[in-house]
Amino acid sequence: MWSWFGSSSATAKKKDLPKNAILTLRQQLEMLQKREAHLERQMNEQDAIARKNVSTNKN
Repeated sequence: MWSWFGSSSATAKKKDLPKNAILTLRQQLEMLQKREAHLERQMNEQDAIARKNVSTNKN
């Protein structure tokens, strides 16, 4: 009887909630991994620049 009043669509939404949460978390994880890789590249570049400047700026 309750299915006539829309509870079946509510149960369908409840089934999708965990799937949506998992997809959202996967997207966030992927973005954070890309960000981490980018920051590591930047750190390596800055480290190389600093090492180069240390060796050339000795008095």
